[in-house]
Amino acid sequence: MEQANIDKHFLFKKESFLENHALCSKECFEKILQNSIYIDNDVYYIDRVMLSEILEKYIPSKFSMFKNIIQAAKDAISSGLDVRDPIELKKALTICSMCPSLIEDGPRCGICGCHLKYKTSLKAWHCPLNKW
Repeated sequence: MEQANIDKHFLFKKESFLENHALCSKECFEKILQNSIYIDNDVYYIDRVMLSEILEKYIPSKFSMFKNIIQAAKDAISSGLDVRDPIELKKALTICSMCPSLIEDGPRCGICGCHLKYKTSLKAWHCPLNKW
């Protein structure tokens, strides 16, 4: 497989995907498996665009995201609105760009629904999967 094709697909093991995406609903994961191709030894692959489209359908509701934004604002204010330095910001965005939960449109987090430009900017805000 050419490198360009590898970049367009996400390889995963069923068990490790569930461990790393505990917030992914059962319905969401079943949809991911339905659209994945089984390779061998519990390894699957799925087109990254398809994965983004599925995750986009299962992100939290607008009401849940609104509640999350209110809590995030409280956390940010209570921590003094400390901004990440450029190196930390770049590191967080790099980690997000490699995450299978990334929704390319935005880009957004497929777990919490946040726009990464904002989510990664303040020290008080963290990855819902504790990756940064």
